[in-house]
Amino acid sequence: MTDRLPHEKGFHISWDQMHRDARALAWRLDGKGPDNGAWKAVVGITRGGMVPAMIVARELDIRVVDTISVKSYSHQDRAEAKLIKAPQAELMGDGTGVLIVDDLVDTGKTLELVRAMAANYDAVVAGVFVRASSGSGRLDLATGVVRLLQDLSGAAARRNQPIVAAFFGSPYAAVAATALPAVLVTYDFGDYAEAAAVRALAG
Repeated sequence: MTDRLPHEKGFHISWDQMHRDARALAWRLDGKGPDNGAWKAVVGITRGGMVPAMIVARELDIRVVDTISVKSYSHQDRAEAKLIKAPQAELMGDGTGVLIVDDLVDTGKTLELVRAMAANYDAVVAGVFVRASSGSGRLDLATGVVRLLQDLSGAAARRNQPIVAAFFGSPYAAVAATALPAVLVTYDFGDYAEAAAVRALAG
């Protein structure tokens, strides 16, 4: 049986919720950029990531905006992710200060195309947020996301690069990431959990 496309699945959000969640995300990012708290640019992963990317850019007063265009579906079937348009190399640089925004994580294939940026840093912190849909009983990670974390871990080990995955929300999702050398579980999500995670990681 062919898997349904994301918009055909049972969990939907309204435009109001999209706007509210994107603004809440921007508020949490405000003042936390690497350049005295500022962010350099926003890159939206098309097409779904363009809406939250624009909201985040507006809320943070970021004027430099670009897109990554990725195709990971062919009609009704998932296909290997194909890069159609890359952001400007001058804009991306080594990735410092650039926010990459997407609207969903389905198979994880889209994010695989931007994971190469991890090689540019001294350490990798992967933030993972899982919220169970009401009544669904599901707390697991998508297979593609697990594979992405495993690949990041393997690449980091080869580079002798520290890596840790910080799980926000349900702690049970971390069971799917046993291959990671270090996992931080917050048991919560929100400002206090994020601040506690930063203190635990940074000392």
